[in-house]
Amino acid sequence: MNPRCKVAILDLYDGTPNMGMKNLNNILKNHPHSFQVEIFDVRQKGEIPSMDHDIYISSGGPGSPLPEGHAWEKGYYQWLDELMEHNNDHPEAPKYAFFMCHSFQMLCYHLGLGVIEPRPKKSFGIYPVSKTAGGKDFELFEALGDPFYVADFRQFQVVDPDINAFRKWNASLLAIEVEDEVQLRFGALMAIQVGEYITSTQFHPEADPEGMRDYAQKDDWRNTISQQYGEDIYWEMIKYLNDPEKIEVTFQQVLPGFLDKSVGSLLNSDVLIS
Repeated sequence: MNPRCKVAILDLYDGTPNMGMKNLNNILKNHPHSFQVEIFDVRQKGEIPSMDHDIYISSGGPGSPLPEGHAWEKGYYQWLDELMEHNNDHPEAPKYAFFMCHSFQMLCYHLGLGVIEPRPKKSFGIYPVSKTAGGKDFELFEALGDPFYVADFRQFQVVDPDINAFRKWNASLLAIEVEDEVQLRFGALMAIQVGEYITSTQFHPEADPEGMRDYAQKDDWRNTISQQYGEDIYWEMIKYLNDPEKIEVTFQQVLPGFLDKSVGSLLNSDVLIS
């Protein structure tokens, strides 16, 4: 019997309708390795995983990433501290984790990696992201262009990286928002590696372009996008969704690559048991 990898998905959507959880489950289901998946409803039910899992994936979600005094926030940050402590104390049996969007912002806040602030204009759609020098050598980004394209939906951003905090946590900045595709002016932090085992992205690597295309063709969604962001934003998003060199490459490479890397390392270290 092949060893199975235990995956915990931390659902931070707070019951908000979304495609993220469906996409995460599909990616895990379609991966060559057989995963044992458990979902934790963090915000609605206060469910927090233990350290009994091999891989953790923390989702996006609505609202402010800054503390608001909810009980689930305390549990979430305690789990994050336990994760960091485990990897520091047990490098022979590491726990891999991936943080995205809302979770990325909460991670950056908790570790002091940057300043979290409202974005001047809410992002919604497909946007270019520029690799840093470290990102050019990052194996999950190797097959991506520079800039590469990502699905990005957010009201907040992480800016002004704290160099001392990056050093403290052995973190590397991998990608930065391209505010202007022509002039390539740099903006918010978009991807950070924390140590060897924690990967985080401001964007949504689980965004499935096929699913987004199907959803975008619905009249109510198209009308909502056009009314809130403008007709030009809607058609630009459709153009990028139909381009196989845009987020299709990101979707195929980043999260599946993280799973490949994590499972391969865990198997080689004999952490997984049948």
